[in-house]
Amino acid sequence: MAHLLGCIDIGDYHDPDFHQPRVADLRQWTELVRRVTIPYYEEARLYWKKAMDDGYFDGANEIRIYTQDFLKTLVEEYAEDEL
Repeated sequence: MAHLLGCIDIGDYHDPDFHQPRVADLRQWTELVRRVTIPYYEEARLYWKKAMDDGYFDGANEIRIYTQDFLKTLVEEYAEDEL
């Protein structure tokens, strides 16, 4: 986590004149952090497009769809469909 955060800001000690993140693409950086830190996110990515097409995310806010419980349920529901 220290390395991932250092990609955004190495801290006041090393860069007291910080003005912007050191990451060129924040969307890709955020995706990487989600993949390595949020339980079930990596598995849920396998079903993400299908879930979107099915309206699975309808009514969920921008935080809810990345929570562990929501992702676990998504994986369980869509993995079951493959059996």
